[in-house]
Amino acid sequence: MHKPCTSKLVEPFDENAGSWKLERQLKRLTSASAATDIEGLVEKEDVVVQTDIAIPAGASTDCGAEEQDDDDLAPLPLDGEEDLPPMTDKELFWYQAECAIEKRIKETQEETRRVCERLEEAETSIGELEVTRDRELELLQAKIEKAKELHRAAKLDNEEAEDEPKKRKKE
Repeated sequence: MHKPCTSKLVEPFDENAGSWKLERQLKRLTSASAATDIEGLVEKEDVVVQTDIAIPAGASTDCGAEEQDDDDLAPLPLDGEEDLPPMTDKELFWYQAECAIEKRIKETQEETRRVCERLEEAETSIGELEVTRDRELELLQAKIEKAKELHRAAKLDNEEAEDEPKKRKKE
């Protein structure tokens, strides 16, 4: 399909002079997102945008420029790079409040992350201490059992030693 011709020539004092780049970028963005079917497949659709760019009398409307790529256009400005009118006091207040809230949210998230890391470290440390405690408890229980056995054996030896003189007397 044939593209409508647009000329880059404008009257030097026209109020729209300089906005043609933005108009062309808008056309590209509009045509790129113009028709998307339900499944999300992009279909080609010609989008014609009516512009109010003034073409001076005698200017060439040669369509040979349609093969030319739009790479020479400046990219759209990012947030904060635009030449915006100064903010009102109310707008400035809410902008600063929003920035302060976003900053505090980030700080709180970072603080929460650090606290979670410390909790994980503490839980790991507690787990290691519990394992060590359980091991030491088992060792102590084994020592107690061994001491009890030794005590029983010593008690039996003492009883036998006491019984020997009694047995000798009886004999």
